[in-house]
Amino acid sequence: MKLRFPRFDRSENTSRVTSSSPTDPKTSNTSGGSEQPVFGTEELAFLNAAALDYLRSLSLADLRRRVDAVSVDEIDTTAGVAAASELLEKEGIVIVRGFLDQTRLRSADGAISRAMDALDAASPERNYEDDDILVQSAERVATSYTAMASYPKTLATIRRGADAGMVDVFNVDRLAGDQRDALREPFVSEGLLKLIAEGENPPEAKNLNLYVNRDITHTRGFHADSFGKSLKGFVYLSDVKSLDDGPYCFVRRTHVDGPWRKANQKISELAQAKTESPFIDISMAVPVLAPSGSLILSDQAGIHRGIPQAPGAERRLMVMRYL
Repeated sequence: MKLRFPRFDRSENTSRVTSSSPTDPKTSNTSGGSEQPVFGTEELAFLNAAALDYLRSLSLADLRRRVDAVSVDEIDTTAGVAAASELLEKEGIVIVRGFLDQTRLRSADGAISRAMDALDAASPERNYEDDDILVQSAERVATSYTAMASYPKTLATIRRGADAGMVDVFNVDRLAGDQRDALREPFVSEGLLKLIAEGENPPEAKNLNLYVNRDITHTRGFHADSFGKSLKGFVYLSDVKSLDDGPYCFVRRTHVDGPWRKANQKISELAQAKTESPFIDISMAVPVLAPSGSLILSDQAGIHRGIPQAPGAERRLMVMRYL
């Protein structure tokens, strides 16, 4: 089975609805003009709480066994690609250990350090800009995903309000200098392109983006991005050792139609976002605890969420956008 692969990081679009969105209506209008009750964020958080509590009760050994069940060691060989493809088709997720080795990770150090210095130079009252990067904190110069992705220099957006603590850095590889090609090379490897290709035409690598989560203690509950197949992939740039670090969490085998999806579709008719999915088989949930350099590919038609971070935690990841 080949998964439709539109863009790795579309779900990271800053315009998407999240559980931290300030809008929390108690009613919504149908096309007929009548008012229908809807679940707000508090009700959805209540429905999601039991699953979070259960995951937090598990030992690290239990959590690692869940990760191991959907992991492969490489996608450089025909056998490795076949094993990864089988997991994607059956489980909806695959984790590739050591996708970026220490040499590759070091190639990102300069760009990340440069971006973080620029972020520190900005303030809520003013943007920061130099020859290489624009940090939009106060005034928004680019607002749409397309505008940010096509901006002529690296562009960082510091989110505000309920999303405070989330930072999106578009085209971070432009800050890598002579390490730029080395940084991009794994994302156009033959094995990865085979995994994500649709038909005979290989996808074209475009924007390489950095996402930083700092102190994100509230996140959207379990949900799907859509109910049509689409693949998301990202690489951890920091070790995610425990639930406190805020790992990505995916519920295996929910990327295909079944009773869990049907139940969630019914309940989400009462929610603002129609893909809320608080009902899950908790035994199939996989919080992805993995070291830096790990690649995660998952079908976003499956149920997933980010686990809330502990206060003071920071997580960094990198995403390549393909066309």
